Amino acid sequence: MAGRGDGADLPTAILRAVDDVEFRYVCSFGADRGLPFSEGGAFCSDGWEKLRPCRKHPSTPGSHFGPEIGFAEAMKEHWPRMRTAIIKYGRGGSRLATDWARERADGGGFYDDMIKQVREALRTLEEGGTEYKLGGFIWMQGEGDTTHIEYAEAHEENLRRLLAAVRKDLGEPHLPVVIGRIGDGSRNPKMLYPGEVRGAQERIGREDPDAASVDTDDLPLGDFVHYNSSGLLKLGRRFADAIVGLARNPGRLLER
Repeated sequence: MAGRGDGADLPTAILRAVDDVEFRYVCSFGADRGLPFSEGGAFCSDGWEKLRPCRKHPSTPGSHFGPEIGFAEAMKEHWPRMRTAIIKYGRGGSRLATDWARERADGGGFYDDMIKQVREALRTLEEGGTEYKLGGFIWMQGEGDTTHIEYAEAHEENLRRLLAAVRKDLGEPHLPVVIGRIGDGSRNPKMLYPGEVRGAQERIGREDPDAASVDTDDLPLGDFVHYNSSGLLKLGRRFADAIVGLARNPGRLLER
């Protein structure tokens, strides 16, 4: 979800199209396990910003982006009267089984920090007089859980628990959820048990009436696991299509 799309690859027309989309992010990769945004971490936005590629990270050649830009572009096509705001929390190389454990005793869990960031972002919208409605939660993660059989086999239970917690903690029991199904790992020798994780993601998308899973198998990669710029733009558009498909009543979102 952090994304390794190269900001230099983005056509000016796309950036112009999403010029009014608000964006707030925390974005790091596996090598960066430093301070979270709430404690002054470096790889984050300065509050709400105009949607643009995230600033350069030491592991990227320049500014980078994930699915958010293609998502925003497609959302504006689907619902042109609705303003979009995106809160991105990207933690590369993380595992549901360990990093995302809720209420970790050592206080280092990503889940608690993510919820804190979302609440803070929504609070600033409210203080600025902006009305909003949470439109959906998008999850793209899982490669890290394929490295050990116990992590892979626990992925379904762990993901169901995480989604239930997100809905509860954000006060939206029917919050639409879109899950990006991970690739098959054919180019990544560290992904030993991808089938278990992929199957879990498909089942949740099929069985949860407020969820959907998105296929990523045909998206082009830039390396052994990360989607390239074109792949990320396509992925974002698929996420948007799925969110719209889950919205039984689009009028429940504030249209302006």
